[in-house]
Amino acid sequence: MFDRTRFASLLLTRTRTASGVWEDVSCSSEFDLLFDLSRIFGRRFDAGKPARTAGEIGDVISAVIADQDSNGNLERVADLRWVHHREDQFRHIFEFKAIKGATYSACWGVSLDFVPIANRGRLAWKRTSKSARMDLCIDPIDKKGSNSKWCSFFYNDDDRRIGTVARASLRVAGVDLAKLNSLQGVLSAFEQRAAMQFERFSLENYVQTDLAWGLLLIALAREDEGVRRLGRYCERSGVSRDDALLAKARAAARNIATN
Repeated sequence: MFDRTRFASLLLTRTRTASGVWEDVSCSSEFDLLFDLSRIFGRRFDAGKPARTAGEIGDVISAVIADQDSNGNLERVADLRWVHHREDQFRHIFEFKAIKGATYSACWGVSLDFVPIANRGRLAWKRTSKSARMDLCIDPIDKKGSNSKWCSFFYNDDDRRIGTVARASLRVAGVDLAKLNSLQGVLSAFEQRAAMQFERFSLENYVQTDLAWGLLLIALAREDEGVRRLGRYCERSGVSRDDALLAKARAAARNIATN
């Protein structure tokens, strides 16, 4: 049976704390949400089908990953998040995030160990696979003109649909993540995505962008550009330019540049 209370509680799209974006967008009613889902994902949402838990959905995706990831590189660290630790400052992330409550959509990206993350208004390290979060997020449904049907499913879809989406998403993610194996590769991805047109969230909407981009520039011995990026991050986030952990992150980036 359709749980209206649960459904209504999930009307918000991605929030800053949950998914690392600066903006919240909500629908005014269940009708608006259903219409939005049909428009964005090109499929009718069947509200009569029972919802599945994130854990159940994650089990289906894990089976697909086990079949395609023969080296076992991707470690499941949450219901719908998998991380590959490359042991060289890079952690590749593959994840399905909730969108407008009734839908999960794939995204992927990279977490850099020398880049901290804002946690409840304070910076903190994210140097483990469980704490890793994307510094650069590649979300297929952000891109202007994209067709989201191939990378998304509803929370009450069956195993076949979820598996099909997982396989397609893993293939595309593999191509993108293969380019994020070096500092220059990550910088190039930032620069390329900054020039793209977006349907939903642009690169600037993601909280980590200026922080990660700035420290990345410093790690590539482009100190002045990096400091300007960090200044922009501090202005937007409220983090002090003299923050102790930010100073440690700058030092870590400089150490990379000189070694």
